[in-house]
Amino acid sequence: MNSDNPFMDAAFDSLSAACKDIPVEKILVTNGGYIPRQSIADNFDKVIHAALGGLGYARNRGVESASAKFITFFDSDDILERSYVQRLMAEISTGILRKEVYAYSGTKNIDAEGNPLQPSMSARLSKQPNAALWYKHPYTGATLVIPRDKFIQVGGYKWGGYAEDYELSIRLRSTFGAPAFFQDNYYIYRLHGNAMSSGKKNKILGVLAIQSYAFISGKGAAYAVGMFVSTIRFMLCKLRLA
Repeated sequence: MNSDNPFMDAAFDSLSAACKDIPVEKILVTNGGYIPRQSIADNFDKVIHAALGGLGYARNRGVESASAKFITFFDSDDILERSYVQRLMAEISTGILRKEVYAYSGTKNIDAEGNPLQPSMSARLSKQPNAALWYKHPYTGATLVIPRDKFIQVGGYKWGGYAEDYELSIRLRSTFGAPAFFQDNYYIYRLHGNAMSSGKKNKILGVLAIQSYAFISGKGAAYAVGMFVSTIRFMLCKLRLA
């Protein structure tokens, strides 16, 4: 989290409601020297002040200090359904994560004002370009649920900013196979101009690196092409927002 975020109060209210009466470890990672007010910090087991190294770096810091067996993430501009944590606990104890190594939750998408967005990419590309990609791409990083030791095994996030979730998803797939996906959409993703990756440099190099990694890791042409298409969509969305 950082100070330039008008959505934090709604995000933390939803987190508190989702975790109520459930024994989970909550770790808050701040970014760039921002100090949260005490009423927010008091709701967390730990507060870590990370350097301004990007989202991937902040998530790694949180995982390093965690003690729980499973981890997931929550971005401070999004919203959780009230039953989110309860459902994840059920998936871990009796559901998908009893047999699969890691999984992603689906998302319900809203705009900056909280209005629902429908998953029709072709109809919305011109009106809401920042929303277009996420309807087609399954690897929204905050919805990852994985054992802490498996996350550490693959080295966590390697990239701090742009495309860090793409890059991690390739290494997870290469190490543990294809991910599982929860049937329900537990996570409410807020799509706004600043929600997209903040990286603006070396986008072409980033795309080439992703594709090279896909081929080198043996995922083959079909997987690399899929990643390439998703990444190009991502770049187009960013260009429209610039």
